[in-house]
Amino acid sequence: MTMNNERTIQVLNGLLEAEYSTLSQHLGECSPFLSMQTAEDAALLQRIHAEARRNQREVTDLIIRLRGAPLPPRLPTELGGVAYLTLEYLMPQIIAGLRSLIRKYESSSGTGTAEADALVSRIVARYRSQLRDLEKRHLDLAATAR
Repeated sequence: MTMNNERTIQVLNGLLEAEYSTLSQHLGECSPFLSMQTAEDAALLQRIHAEARRNQREVTDLIIRLRGAPLPPRLPTELGGVAYLTLEYLMPQIIAGLRSLIRKYESSSGTGTAEADALVSRIVARYRSQLRDLEKRHLDLAATAR
């Protein structure tokens, strides 16, 4: 393993750790309370969860290809009560976590490996798209609540 690969693996593991600690990444495992009118919300949460898994898998696969050891997945214990909370309540936290994750990815650009830099760019683009969808949905939820 080259010194460049070691640095890249370290950066990628930092991103993987950030992925594991973000609320939006665990929505499929600990579903918030959704009323009957929110089938659209359930579909959005499932899409976010699936994309998060894809991103985690791609980062993990690259770490392995670089001959590194990916961090093991973890489920933050503070997510235990999410099933009792409404999406309206959780949405600001989900959006803030996604913004934080985007900042983390953006600050890691220039990993030293072209393949890793390309992966980071693709994931940031996906998260920006998710953020736009979530912010729009949050505005819709807020307008409905009034």
